[in-house]
Amino acid sequence: LEAVRVATEMGSMSKAALAVEILEGIVAAHPGSATAWEQLAIHREKLKDFEKAGQAYRKAFALDPLSPSTRRNLEEFEKRQVSEKK
Repeated sequence: LEAVRVATEMGSMSKAALAVEILEGIVAAHPGSATAWEQLAIHREKLKDFEKAGQAYRKAFALDPLSPSTRRNLEEFEKRQVSEKK
């Protein structure tokens, strides 16, 4: 999806809040897009919205459990959450 690419670029330009807003619209319209959910998770995490980031990572993984990047991003997110609680 072109919109996912645009939202990802917004996030890389320190516009994570705008990226989240765009991606929320995308996942509402395309709830089966693992890529959109994964990008939403990444940008929610940038905004330190860890609860919703975790939900989005898990949704992306549920939609595409064979994706190496989705699995890696979820595992790394969970490790960061454990280390932050210490």
